[in-house]
Amino acid sequence: MKKLLSIVLLSLLATVYSQEILKIEYESKMLMDENAIDDMLSNIKTDKEGPLNPEIGRALVEAMNKPSYYELRLNAQESQFKMIERISNEQPNESNVHVEIMAGGSGVAYKNINENLFLRAEEGFGKNFIIEDELREYGWKITRETKEILGYEVRKATAEVDEDNTIEAWYAPKLPYKNGPKNYQGLPGLILEIVEIHKKETGESKYIHLAVSIEIDKDQSEIKPPHKGQKISQEDYLKLMNEHMEKMREMQGSGVDKN
Repeated sequence: MKKLLSIVLLSLLATVYSQEILKIEYESKMLMDENAIDDMLSNIKTDKEGPLNPEIGRALVEAMNKPSYYELRLNAQESQFKMIERISNEQPNESNVHVEIMAGGSGVAYKNINENLFLRAEEGFGKNFIIEDELREYGWKITRETKEILGYEVRKATAEVDEDNTIEAWYAPKLPYKNGPKNYQGLPGLILEIVEIHKKETGESKYIHLAVSIEIDKDQSEIKPPHKGQKISQEDYLKLMNEHMEKMREMQGSGVDKN
């Protein structure tokens, strides 16, 4: 009887959710095995000659163990995904080195499912950009595997990006949104967990985005696309980034002080 009441309650909530703006908080973190960590640290240098400073290496490893948090607001058609700023009471470490790793990125991501539109607001090179792209199609393969997240039964779907990168998605069929965090969508239910798996000969790393709370947004303010910044395509933005990084490498190679 108790289980039946829970099922009825979740079904009623799903009906209400479909008519309201929903707010989901995701905990995002990066997990790397020891081989992947060693490989990452060995390939990072603080200058063009010396190896990575041990203090920076320790700070990087500490940062990887700290989660970041994101908020997804969505209705049946649109969504907005952005980082939640939280005040930290932690004392600075002895080396006074601060490193922050954001598994979900720092910009605001907007999606319009009906218009097949994905916009991402980013700041780079001292400018604001609005990167425009289409929603990605992942070719999801739905499995029979299930588990529970926040009281909802979720089903597992997988997608292969390439030989080194795969994705696991856990979606809730009773939450009628074909949407999810970041640029993930296209499943018959709201995605409550995404696991991005990167496998190399040097080790394995994972980026995990897990829903930790879900509620109707009391604010109910309109979901709007970002508007502050220069509009640019994803292709042109990547080209601009590569050109900037190449200039940085040239400056480092010639001994020019960037500061």
